[in-house]
Amino acid sequence: MLLSFPFRRQIVYFAGIRLPMKKLIWIVPVAFLLLLAVVIFFLPSQPVVYRKVSLPASQDGIVKLLTQENKWQQWWPASQKDVIYDSGNFSYTQQMLKAAVIHFPMQDSSLAAQLNTVMYRADSAGVIFQLALPPSSNPFQKISNYFASRKIGSAAESILQRLKAFAEKEEKEK
Repeated sequence: MLLSFPFRRQIVYFAGIRLPMKKLIWIVPVAFLLLLAVVIFFLPSQPVVYRKVSLPASQDGIVKLLTQENKWQQWWPASQKDVIYDSGNFSYTQQMLKAAVIHFPMQDSSLAAQLNTVMYRADSAGVIFQLALPPSSNPFQKISNYFASRKIGSAAESILQRLKAFAEKEEKEK
């Protein structure tokens, strides 16, 4: 004669909800797959950091602030060209016709952000911070790039606000 034991349902409390163990075994993988689908379809493969600020100065004046090293050191948030600012190692490396390039290392490469000038009116201009992070189809790298872009964006915002405060101060002194 076979001995039969009564089957007892195992009950697990998951987030305060009483669930049978069989349901819990299915809920965890389905939730993970849904999270993975959200990352794959909704996070960009190449995040772009784009910040802009309007300044009460002519485009030529802003270009001087961005391209002349002695002016750069006056408004840059630190005292050197190579600085650790807002937990990012930024360095001013190149000047272009109406723009400047800021480099900073990220993992095993160096990213280049451009500070471009745009003329709105004769007495006002803007500066645009643009940076594209390296593309990736790896979901974990996408998440890492997303958080890196947010961190870089907040640092860029504070750099642009510092530039705006300096430009406003220079404009009032004239």
